[in-house]
Amino acid sequence: MAASTTYSSAKDFLDQIGQKVYDEVKNGEAKTYKDELEGKLSFASIFVGETVSSLHPCGLDYTKRLKGKRYPCANRQTVRFSDEYGGQCTHNRIKDNKSDDNTCGACAPYRRLHLCDYNLEKMGRTSTTKHDLLAEVCMAAKYEGDSIKTHYPKYEIQYPGSGSSFTLCTMLARSFADIGDIVRGKDLYLGYDDKEKNRRKQLDDKLKDIFAKIYDNLMEDLTNDQTKKDGAQKRYNGDGDNFFKLREDWWTANRHTVWKAITCHAGESDKYFRNTCAGEQRTKGYCRCDGDQPGQDKPNTDPPTYFDYVPQYLRWFEEWAEEFCTKRKHKLQNAITNCRDYAQNLYCSGNGYNCKETIRAENKLVEGDDCHKCSVSCKPFVKWIDNQKLEFEKQKKKYAEEIKKADGKNGTTTTITTTHGTINNMYVGDFYKTLQDKYRSVDDFLELLSKETTCKEHPEVEVKGVKARSVDFNNHEDNETFCRTEYCKPCPLCGLGMQEPPWNPKKDTDCEDRGIKTFDDRNSTPINLLVKDVTGTSIVEKLGGLCGNGAKKNIQTWKCRFESSQNYYCVLQNDKKNTPQQEIESFNSLFWHWITEMLKDSIDWRKEHENCINNNNTCKKGCKSKCECFEKWVKRMKEEWKQVLEVYDKQPDFKEVFTPYFTLGYLLKEYFTKIKAPYEEVESVQEFIKEMEQIIDENSNNINATKENNSITKFLQHEEGIATECKKTHNEEKCKKQKQQQQKQPTGDRGRSETFTTGGPRPAPPGPTAGDAEEIDEDEEEEEEEEEEDDDDAGGGSDVGAEEKAKKEGPEQGSPPKEEVNLCEIVDKLFSNVENLKQACQQKYDGKYYGWKCVTPSGEKSGDTGGSICVPPRRRRLYVGKLQEWADNSGNDTAVGGVTQPQPQGDAASTSSLTDATHLRDAFIQSAAVETFFLWDRYKKENTKTQSESPQAPQQP
Repeated sequence: MAASTTYSSAKDFLDQIGQKVYDEVKNGEAKTYKDELEGKLSFASIFVGETVSSLHPCGLDYTKRLKGKRYPCANRQTVRFSDEYGGQCTHNRIKDNKSDDNTCGACAPYRRLHLCDYNLEKMGRTSTTKHDLLAEVCMAAKYEGDSIKTHYPKYEIQYPGSGSSFTLCTMLARSFADIGDIVRGKDLYLGYDDKEKNRRKQLDDKLKDIFAKIYDNLMEDLTNDQTKKDGAQKRYNGDGDNFFKLREDWWTANRHTVWKAITCHAGESDKYFRNTCAGEQRTKGYCRCDGDQPGQDKPNTDPPTYFDYVPQYLRWFEEWAEEFCTKRKHKLQNAITNCRDYAQNLYCSGNGYNCKETIRAENKLVEGDDCHKCSVSCKPFVKWIDNQKLEFEKQKKKYAEEIKKADGKNGTTTTITTTHGTINNMYVGDFYKTLQDKYRSVDDFLELLSKETTCKEHPEVEVKGVKARSVDFNNHEDNETFCRTEYCKPCPLCGLGMQEPPWNPKKDTDCEDRGIKTFDDRNSTPINLLVKDVTGTSIVEKLGGLCGNGAKKNIQTWKCRFESSQNYYCVLQNDKKNTPQQEIESFNSLFWHWITEMLKDSIDWRKEHENCINNNNTCKKGCKSKCECFEKWVKRMKEEWKQVLEVYDKQPDFKEVFTPYFTLGYLLKEYFTKIKAPYEEVESVQEFIKEMEQIIDENSNNINATKENNSITKFLQHEEGIATECKKTHNEEKCKKQKQQQQKQPTGDRGRSETFTTGGPRPAPPGPTAGDAEEIDEDEEEEEEEEEEDDDDAGGGSDVGAEEKAKKEGPEQGSPPKEEVNLCEIVDKLFSNVENLKQACQQKYDGKYYGWKCVTPSGEKSGDTGGSICVPPRRRRLYVGKLQEWADNSGNDTAVGGVTQPQPQGDAASTSSLTDATHLRDAFIQSAAVETFFLWDRYKKENTKTQSESPQAPQQP
């Protein structure tokens, strides 16, 4: 570690200690077995057949050998950095959080919840060597890096962070460290529900089995060096079947290759935040040292990061602080714009009132100045900041327990035993020993945490007469870091002293002699609203007890009363009612907040469960509960909308033209532009947003709109229909019938399709969407695992016995050579020559009209009584040009797709049947490709035409 005793931030300090720990580990006993534990991708069984030149982490197409079943990011959220969802802090989701003390523990960041490691969860028994495991870990790392690279820039645009090029490398380093923790048995994240927890336990058990095999292989490799073998037995066989020391040493030996994989998609401008290369040099780009970059993979190049040697709790705490500061800065600025814009002479309260005229002590509540926009900004902020304070206090309290590990307390030097299993605790004590030298006190560490770049230069907030511009975690009570910002507070109780900035709010004591007037709730109308759980990380979690997860439904009752057009208010019925702290909101603010939240929730349903809600064909077992919850949500929204309209209808001051529901439709169009803005980059919801806009547009100028016929009512009716179809499609009876039908269908020659390869990296398979991690049918998962086991038994690369038998017996006599089919290369070569398409077009569309044609099986003309076969126009136009070319050239030098293949002569004649079959196969592939091209072209033209004629766009086939 550098000799410097000053640190720019907690991130900088933690990485420096991590480097110190790594240096001690690397140069310690782990160094003895580095060569024996270092994996080589060229020896991994799943890459048998790859050319030597392609065997680097970024040049391999990891999915083509896995039959598309183990895409690393399958069942993960595509939104990796959420603008509203947070991490997980509860004891039943974090491995070492105490069940009897929910005020102390670690918090897993949202990024970690959806780490791309699905392929690790679904590893078969083939990954039992150091080489195979390296390939699997690199596969997860490469696609995790791609996911971070794809989604983090969008998050940075919405929430500008440090404004530097260091952020991507930092995010990659955090995921890199989490992958390392999974491999080594250090990961604290248990999973959200029982299914995910079970999958993660199975992964850990699988890793134990894999490292047991790696241990056996190591003992075999050291047969000729008894001294070294005895040392390895003593080092690695002391912690039972966990093999924690072996896992640590394997990671140390292979981390440089995993870093190359996770940085495959880094760019030339991406640099690590700290000078770590060759002592004190900075990365020159691509988040790599020594000028290395994807595709080159210089040897002996260490990662610039040492986060993987920082305890996960501390990494997560630092990441939490950085995200908190980033979001707080943005949310504060948003509140200032909508609540206290001095340039616009705007002074609004978080509950939607114009403070220039409102005097709460006199029950004088005045709307106007678009102050409902302030309420829309402040309501989410208030809920968010309250929850953030709880998460902060929980992590702060854990620090005092963690620092005890420096003295060997709170766990042994090797392991920690929890109710959820054993955690690898190696080198954690070494880290905390260094940490406590500088920051034994949690207050000292919080001071360092406040130095994060994103925690500085926040919008000014008045704190006890002083303007505070930075977050201060150490003095957060005095600094009001977690307070509901002055911009979102109610209007001053006694009003303002001035009607323009600086306003001079009056003190509460200025009107205490008048007393606090209570609100008259006679003739008021109650509205019962469901309150979502802000700690939830998905729409189902946020709905809590509504969907029967054991929690009680949290219902808030508001009583709304109309006194005048400028005084239509709602009072929350809680224990603060009739006190200066009572929560009052203008009905206008409550009304538009309800609509905004309802429409956003509807979009979130699609974002997270599109595969269930809009899938009316294929039953998915895991979708049943989602559809039931969605139906309950729709029903609840309809009930609440009915109550809201009871209050909305009581407003007597709508003019003759601007009727209540015409006004609703007109204003909703303006509001929806802001509601959909955060979802611009979410591809899975764009079609649904268009449907929403269509309903809104149809009613935006409808002067005849009524209570039964308006935008929101129509939309909820639409949702009700979708919910009904969702339940019809996804139920146990239909899933059972569908599975029985699939089992009856012939499976065909599976082996043939498994030999296909692609010419380059292919797009990610379309796995289940966002929150559907549990929606893969459990039976399908079991079948998939059985298939993988069958493949292993059939002669996988790890079957040592089969390999030895092959060496002794030699190749089978008379067996033709097995050829792999590069399907995409054949089609690419065909379409690269424009003449091929021109000739095909002339043959398929020759200007003739092809109707139905009925002929007898013998080919003679059909008689009046004889049976006949009727051929449709599509079949009569079917393109078979390449097959015709093959037939015409069969027996001669064959030229299919512009590539001449001379017939074999002499000794090669024994393979002539294979060559003929190859040409015939290529002809079929090329004919099918051309026919598909023309059919899709025709479909798109017809679809475009239909779309322009009909208000409802047809579904994709």
